[in-house]
Amino acid sequence: MSESNKRKGSPRAAPNAKKKKGGNNGKWTTPHQKVKSLKVERGTVEPGDVGIWVTCARSMEGRAAREMMELFDKYANIMYGIPIPDEGSGEADGGVKNGASGSGDAKKGNSDEIEDLVQREIASLKAPPKDEVRYFSRIRLNVECLLFSKTKSPIDPVAIAHRISVDIKKKAEEAALVTEEAIENGLAAPVTREFRYLNRLIPITASGRANEKGVREVARKVLSPWFKLALAPQPTSGPGEENDSTAEFNPVPDDASEKVEGPGDKMPAHTFAIRPSFRHHHELDRRAVIDMVAAVIDQDHHKVNLENPDKVILIDIFRYTVGMSVVDGDWNDLRKYNLAELYNVQFKSKKIEDSDVGSTTAVDKGNSVSN
Repeated sequence: MSESNKRKGSPRAAPNAKKKKGGNNGKWTTPHQKVKSLKVERGTVEPGDVGIWVTCARSMEGRAAREMMELFDKYANIMYGIPIPDEGSGEADGGVKNGASGSGDAKKGNSDEIEDLVQREIASLKAPPKDEVRYFSRIRLNVECLLFSKTKSPIDPVAIAHRISVDIKKKAEEAALVTEEAIENGLAAPVTREFRYLNRLIPITASGRANEKGVREVARKVLSPWFKLALAPQPTSGPGEENDSTAEFNPVPDDASEKVEGPGDKMPAHTFAIRPSFRHHHELDRRAVIDMVAAVIDQDHHKVNLENPDKVILIDIFRYTVGMSVVDGDWNDLRKYNLAELYNVQFKSKKIEDSDVGSTTAVDKGNSVSN
């Protein structure tokens, strides 16, 4: 092809011109771009964070996150008198506006509903006003089936997780009695599950880096209110090395047979069990973590009881962060704070199981109810 037949570039275009990024200067944006532009706390849990891990149903993280914040705000109001945050009138009357549409406007109603859901999601992600304190801050982890909410004082993650579990178990047990009566009379049993997508709650009262030093430091901080701690010798540090000893713990005396009485001797001799959990972490070994935490406790004063402990030490390691808490021994009876399992108590009484086995009528009606 001759040079005269070649296409020529536009005279306005510079030879090395680059396209501008960012669209039409913000004149028009999609809902997805609006969410991305917000200052949302994303990423991962950092060492030092305090809060509650929540597992949820797969592919339901968004709905579970809304349920999580609703649940925590409700119990912050019940336990601490903290007002429930106002999420605006749009969310409250959105369902009425959509429901007002006739059958001929079904397509329009569906689009309005989607837009309403997008607006509610954006509203929930926006930072609160400067004068408003949010005691729960949700972190977007981009991890399947896993949520985390930071907490601020006076919220106690262990206390609120325990109270939620106790209340749900009580409601489920009361509903079980009603369910038994309904099955005997051939009636439909009530469904009491208020939160559909939330599963297990794991409270974290302190966290640090997920290495050997971090595990020991977090363990001493978390366990000291509940256990007598073993005496820890101070490691010697050479020139230029950092001494990572803990000041409040004295070195082991030269005479190993000499008993040193401290404030820990007056503590109740709680039995304990250690329950670790690892997510997206492959550096520390499970057995090694258990041994490190157990070594912090004076085991002459406290004994291990895996079947019926007085206290359960929860360890949760996520990526490079280790979190820890101490919960009461009823943790096992409360289904390890698994809300889905607690709700199922309603359908697991012996009388209901017997009726399902012994009566075909009860089988049909019971299955239609429980599903």
